[in-house]
Amino acid sequence: MASLVAKPIEVVEYQTQSCKCLECGAVIRGEPPLGIVPGQDLSVNLQAPGVWLGNYGHLSYAKLTELLWELGTIEVGVGTLQKTNQRVAAAVEPAINALWKWAPLQSNVHVDETLRVCNGS
Repeated sequence: MASLVAKPIEVVEYQTQSCKCLECGAVIRGEPPLGIVPGQDLSVNLQAPGVWLGNYGHLSYAKLTELLWELGTIEVGVGTLQKTNQRVAAAVEPAINALWKWAPLQSNVHVDETLRVCNGS
């Protein structure tokens, strides 16, 4: 059985250790946990459904901010959502470009972009 829990979004503060070399002055910082991107307010597992809802689900940034508030009582600004969408778009661009080059080379490409073998009927 699947269910939606009361507050499915958890807000966590991550801190990393850093140390400075006494000889050269270089600062070394610890790595963030998996799924955490430094300088971003949303983890990758929250960015993915947000971008999906905005692009595929056609949910406006304003409605998405309301949804995030309802799911986790977190305030996410429209600017954060716009920047997140831009970062994800840039990240998937190479794969999209590869598909654009690959698709025309296929023998049977249909409207839904799947390949089907024609059996003559």
